[in-house]
Amino acid sequence: MPGELVHPSFLNFIRSLKPYMGRTALQYTELVENLLELLGTEQAKRIQDGFASLREKKTARVSILEPSPDRDVERDPPQGRDPFILFLILILLILSFDK
Repeated sequence: MPGELVHPSFLNFIRSLKPYMGRTALQYTELVENLLELLGTEQAKRIQDGFASLREKKTARVSILEPSPDRDVERDPPQGRDPFILFLILILLILSFDK
């Protein structure tokens, strides 16, 4: 389902766990649900499109760097930083510091 931030079945799964969550986990879950609603609005989509166009312009200007001679590119490919993965790591870190 293109254009969706989170797969609906995953969202339903998280919602089904709400009766078993503590107070803090419920607050975080509601916060993330509200954030997903906010990011799903038309204004947020226009902002995301604006950022995407800026990213395209930036990548068009970046030249490809030569790999260092001591690095085997086939064995050790360069790792990109997926923003979604970094966001999930941030959420996990926040949840791990429960007061």
